[in-house]
Amino acid sequence: MFHSSGLISGLIQLFAFLCLATILLPLNPNMPASGLDQSWQFGMNQALHSNFSIGKDIVFTFGPYAFAYSKLFHPATDTLMLGSSLYLTLSFWFGLQHIFKSNKKIQTLCFYLTLVCLSYLLDPLFFCYPLLVGIWVYQCMSEQNSEQSSSNSTLISASFIVAPLGLLSLIKGSFLILSVAVLCLSSAYLIYFKQVRLAIISVLSVCSSFILFWLLAGQSLRLLPDYLLAIFNIASGYSSAMAVTGATTDIALYLIASICLLIVVYNTLPKNTIHRGFLLSLFLVFLFIAFKNGFVRHDAHAIIAGTALLFAALILAQIVHNYSAVIPVVLAFICWYQIDKQFVATNTERLLSTLVTGFSKSYTGFNTRLFNRLDLQSSYQDALQAIRQQYPLPVVPGTADVFGYHQSALIASGNHWTPRPVFQSYTVYSPQLAKLNHKYYQSERAPHYLFFKAKTIDRRLPSTEDGQLWPLLIHSYEPIQHKNDFLILKKLQRGETTSHLKPVSEWLSHFAEEIDLPESQDIQFIQIHFKTNTLGKISQLLFKTDALFITLKLNNQQTKRFRLIPGMAESGFIISPLVENTQDFADFYQPTSAVKLKQVRSFSIHTENQENLFYQPTFQVKLFQLENNQQTQ
Repeated sequence: MFHSSGLISGLIQLFAFLCLATILLPLNPNMPASGLDQSWQFGMNQALHSNFSIGKDIVFTFGPYAFAYSKLFHPATDTLMLGSSLYLTLSFWFGLQHIFKSNKKIQTLCFYLTLVCLSYLLDPLFFCYPLLVGIWVYQCMSEQNSEQSSSNSTLISASFIVAPLGLLSLIKGSFLILSVAVLCLSSAYLIYFKQVRLAIISVLSVCSSFILFWLLAGQSLRLLPDYLLAIFNIASGYSSAMAVTGATTDIALYLIASICLLIVVYNTLPKNTIHRGFLLSLFLVFLFIAFKNGFVRHDAHAIIAGTALLFAALILAQIVHNYSAVIPVVLAFICWYQIDKQFVATNTERLLSTLVTGFSKSYTGFNTRLFNRLDLQSSYQDALQAIRQQYPLPVVPGTADVFGYHQSALIASGNHWTPRPVFQSYTVYSPQLAKLNHKYYQSERAPHYLFFKAKTIDRRLPSTEDGQLWPLLIHSYEPIQHKNDFLILKKLQRGETTSHLKPVSEWLSHFAEEIDLPESQDIQFIQIHFKTNTLGKISQLLFKTDALFITLKLNNQQTKRFRLIPGMAESGFIISPLVENTQDFADFYQPTSAVKLKQVRSFSIHTENQENLFYQPTFQVKLFQLENNQQTQ
């Protein structure tokens, strides 16, 4: 009987490792492709290959180990991707074995099968690791284990279980935030119970892991603070810039299931106030980070929140001895199903297909890596060729950058990519981020050529994305070719890199007020500074504020409405003439009659729901004029 039980436990552990390896190990990696997400994934890999400093030369929501998330193959980063992913796989496996109860074999099998079927987005799984760390710390400090909490085996386990938080922090900004929060909570919890040694080892393990993996990625230790500051700048502007409205039913179901989960935590686990407080704080932080990641940008991102909630409920069911833990699992499943049917529409056939495909692709990838490794190189070259056929960009002498989100096209073309720090324009959503790019283009490192494409997301006003740079581009670059909707600009041979902005006027305006612009043949540049009220600050911290929109009235009697991002508006943008596409931007260099028709007569700003709840009633407007580029030259 004992032998049979041990064999079953061993098989379950083996199955658990295979499941985690299928999810996390890029045995059959993705290949480069065109598109928004594919471009930043390729760009982050290329940045490491080019020895760019992440946080200084490259500023994005992801860190140097973005490939552990994207599973994107690049010859220069593949070994590091495999090594770091294997480390995460072993860490997950080791951590889950420590916190799961050995007598819950059926639940354990169901949990791992659920992971394989639902981990098409890795955010929920990566969010779970800090949660597992917190639960392990709680189990170390629980009444039945308190005497063993200072044992050498526990201290050694801490160095293995807690350390991966350092690597997670180098994958994505949201993982960094959650990891730091859980580490702080766990350390305070341990110190309260006088487990100072365990707290110190936990903190040192994370810091050591963080520094070690940072150095393995070829990054300078001196520039580590730049990475942390970059993540802060990116994260602080995310809620107001990337917000998208979705179904309120999703949010309601998520909140109901989360409250139920927290009630179960409160009622079923030890009555000690500190233990309860720690676990409630742990799950609350987890659920809050998942909520923000899923519902601020309430499109397919909502799957992150629903899946993370379901994973948390399944983990809770593993650590409590009470049937009430089934209730949050059921509610979390209902929430996940409601979200999933809108964006994925998972059914039984799809689940089985995902399960079979996951294991078969891993097996195929394992054989390829073991016996036919050159096939990966061949697939990589084929992928680059496919991108080149889709976007046949010319190879230019010198360095080059691309505006918009077509980094894959430029890199695959064979050009020497030297990007501005915030390399995808839709993420330049705060004055701090805009200044980084502006400073780069004023420096000697500014690219010799620029592939410009006016492509936005969320129906934004095109001139607001990297808008602070546009006057500088008009003055310091000249067009040499317009092909496949890319305007190729060449840097002018002159030392001057100013944008010739001349202040015109400054005033205060109100929401919904129609504001007339002075008649002018020059390009008009504007800065608009909004201030959130107290409710707006709280709403932005906990969730998001209403989106802002700008309505433009043109000389040709047309009215246009665009999304306006507050941080982009504060950085400044060209408001007149209106630019809607790449050709409109090209017309700045050789004005046509169409430019006059697209001059803006007036504009007004209003919130998504027409009722201003989150902003102060007045906002500051500064108007500038830019001399026509031809006149300047």
